[in-house]
Amino acid sequence: MSWDEREEATMRHRRGNTRRSFTPYENLSRHRQRDAFIRLRGRILRETPRHGGLFASDMVLDETAPARQWFDFVFLGLDGHSIWNATLVTGGLVFQDRIQDLAWDRTCARLTPAEFEAEFRWKSGPVYSVGRQKFYPVILPEPRRHAALDGLTFREY
Repeated sequence: MSWDEREEATMRHRRGNTRRSFTPYENLSRHRQRDAFIRLRGRILRETPRHGGLFASDMVLDETAPARQWFDFVFLGLDGHSIWNATLVTGGLVFQDRIQDLAWDRTCARLTPAEFEAEFRWKSGPVYSVGRQKFYPVILPEPRRHAALDGLTFREY
């Protein structure tokens, strides 16, 4: 057995012992689905002062930070097994996303394919390790000023 094969076998063995496999909710037995349903119902009841006992979420409803322009939450179905999740997105977030998409498209349209590729070409530095961990440093190219972007870099434009 080569060194690589031994290393791969060791990693497979470690992963099997340290990580529990994830089973999607729909693949769980009805009993396990019911257990998850009851755990979520308890969480919803514990969060009643914050969310009114109708749903659970890791987010705060009245947060005014501009970065938090969406709200993820989960709630229970009526059959005792269904768990629903949803995301509410504000118009402000949709507007910001659209502006970013337009800016990206306009910037890419002004560059040639070669300039665009050169802008995002990165190299890997020498590999070094600390103990058993290996690190691969990424060397990003120097930002270039493009005449097509009025003398600005890609990120500045």
